Amino acid sequence: MQAAIAGVSAGTGVTAEVLRETLDFVHGNGVAEHLFAVTSGLESVVVGEGEIAGQVRRSLEQARERGTTTPELERLFQRASQTSRGIKNRTGIGAAGRSLVRLALQLAETRIVDWATTRVLLVGTGRYAGAALAALRDLGVTDVRVYSPTGRAAKFAGSHGITPVAESAFAAEADRADLVLTCTTVEHHVVTAALLRAGAAAMTDVDAGGESAGSGRPTTHHRPRPAAQRRPRRHRGPRRRAARPRDHPHPRPARRAQCDE
Repeated sequence: MQAAIAGVSAGTGVTAEVLRETLDFVHGNGVAEHLFAVTSGLESVVVGEGEIAGQVRRSLEQARERGTTTPELERLFQRASQTSRGIKNRTGIGAAGRSLVRLALQLAETRIVDWATTRVLLVGTGRYAGAALAALRDLGVTDVRVYSPTGRAAKFAGSHGITPVAESAFAAEADRADLVLTCTTVEHHVVTAALLRAGAAAMTDVDAGGESAGSGRPTTHHRPRPAAQRRPRRHRGPRRRAARPRDHPHPRPARRAQCDE
């Protein structure tokens, strides 16, 4: 067990002390039982989560590339994948397309008036982002912009028929959006209070003069929303959205829903 903890610590950068407090140790048949349960989505936050089987499959592929798998592990993982498909087919556990993405959107739906007129900022361009975009389109969303912390927004946008957001426009777009959905594996917060304040300030400059701060060129205003979706303005100070997640005791899930892969 100590050797396993040392290996995980060396590979992830997580200290051995933290790992000892958070890892569960299983051996023998318990290893197979745990793998089968995880692959089938039974250990997920959302029971029956569809993306987890793909994550397990990619873990096996990475092990092959690194030469850390064995014939026994290959057979075990293949049987786990077969078991996962069998459970979904016999029980219907995956019929609803369960995932963290769809759970996040269900939570946000309580604050959305009309998905068809909702402006969404998608952060991330990985597999979860693709699943998030599909879920949004199932709900009738048509206005989706994508930002990538790793610079892949243009490629993702081009292949999915949506609008990319440049680094320089990220803060303002975060302020404009009705919903910010983050699906990224970066190890730091992408949407922060400072970013939202900068976006609000940028939009205040646009509203006041029709130009971006320091740009020297005209900038278009964001489209007006239906009356039922317009945010109330504060009487004083820079224009901000009401009840931001970081300054309100009850966060609004419609402003940010996160599903980091």
